[in-house]
Amino acid sequence: MRSIVVRVLLLAALTAAAPACKTGDSNGLSDLEIDYLAEDVDDVMTIAFAVGEGAYLGDPVSSADVIEEASAANGYVLTYELPPDFRLGLGPGVGRVRLSVSADGNPLLFPDDFSFGSTDALDVIIYYEIEYEGETFSGRPTDVLFEARLVASRNSESEPFLVEYIIDGDCYLGDTYCRYTTWIDAEGLPHNLLAEQSDAEGMIDDPDVSAEYDLDIDYRSDGSYVAEGWVGCCAWFREKFSLPR
Repeated sequence: MRSIVVRVLLLAALTAAAPACKTGDSNGLSDLEIDYLAEDVDDVMTIAFAVGEGAYLGDPVSSADVIEEASAANGYVLTYELPPDFRLGLGPGVGRVRLSVSADGNPLLFPDDFSFGSTDALDVIIYYEIEYEGETFSGRPTDVLFEARLVASRNSESEPFLVEYIIDGDCYLGDTYCRYTTWIDAEGLPHNLLAEQSDAEGMIDDPDVSAEYDLDIDYRSDGSYVAEGWVGCCAWFREKFSLPR
């Protein structure tokens, strides 16, 4: 993990940037601040999309992992542990999930057995809440609390599901705090999103950047997205990224 002290020393060594105005590219920030915010954006997006994929695909759950079984008394919510393992998008770590699934209006007693690949339902609602302590790709420790709500529908069993996602939560990436919400319409998994029908916003407070970043996401139909927004009153961050896969 990068030392915060190293980040601060490197940042202090750069010349102060000129006052900013809103343009098509980042300005009013040092190169190092741009790099830090780019890393933050990529990490929080990776986590959010991993949560969406976890909700869509489900987790392997053994009886030993179950904390509370789904029942009418608890609203058909299954609670289970995620034992130590490496998980794509979340890194090596441990966690806990609360899951409920309703198919054609009927809550499932065993929501962990649900699969989009085998169901004959036409309408599915999934609620998936995850707490996770893991790592980013670069090794920053993470503390994640996110939830995903999926509303999936199709006209017949022979058609694919169109899924409406709301993925919302917050996390720490080392000492950096992030809030993030995205609304996605997708053909199946979230990275198959329909750009014109999807949106996202959030906030990043990185102690190695001069001010909080007010994040807005513009999804593109080519599998990329643009993150842009004000950093404090006077700096502007705008960079292009590839969607997490």
